Amino acid sequence: MEARWSLKGRTALVTGATRGIGRAIAEELAQLGASVYVCARSEADLKQRLQEWNDEGLTISGCVCDVSSYPSCEQLMTQVSRHFQGKLHILVLNAARAGVMGPILEVPAEDMASTLRSLATGCTKGALNQLTKNLALEWAKDGIRVNTVAPGFTQTDMTSSLGDEMLDAAKMRTPMRRLGEVHEIAAAVAFLCLPCSSFTTGTIFTIDGGMSCHNSIAACANIDEKPLRFWLCLLTTATDICSLCLT
Repeated sequence: MEARWSLKGRTALVTGATRGIGRAIAEELAQLGASVYVCARSEADLKQRLQEWNDEGLTISGCVCDVSSYPSCEQLMTQVSRHFQGKLHILVLNAARAGVMGPILEVPAEDMASTLRSLATGCTKGALNQLTKNLALEWAKDGIRVNTVAPGFTQTDMTSSLGDEMLDAAKMRTPMRRLGEVHEIAAAVAFLCLPCSSFTTGTIFTIDGGMSCHNSIAACANIDEKPLRFWLCLLTTATDICSLCLT
């Protein structure tokens, strides 16, 4: 029984892991026994976090990487392969950026390109969900499971930057009337990485406090017309997290 709920002896790479949900995922996997490697864009943030994890006795290493840059990703995989002697069991693609707000025809081309590279808009998330299913079908024969966690609005630095008015609207839209906590999302990701989920692949695991249960904005009580205008933007900002695990 214990082995089904342990990641002892497993290796994991988590992108965008020095803050928010990514940090919580890295810590959750390490606490379950995995040897974790992380990456982040900020060298200062990475050094600080690695020192904190070392002080806590967590087995987490890492390097600087901008996942929107293909050459940077190639360098990352070289370093990860060297660090784990070519054996990576878990890949969590968490890195993202806040979506660009405003009418799509007014979004600068470079901002849109950068956002698309970081998987941070509604259209890229739709594509990621379909890719999850395609890869799950294609790679099942190789013992690789592919799943996506789709969080609702979660309390992080990124969501805090959206402002109180938008976050209040998000809470009103959520049946549980609150934002999620990072550890609640990390627990879902960890489950999909554990041996106990060995028959789970190709799924979109939604953790959103019931937000997706609504068929329309009007279904939620006490929402006036002003917050309604925000929802075309709000629905594109949650971060989908893709995990690939060897069974």
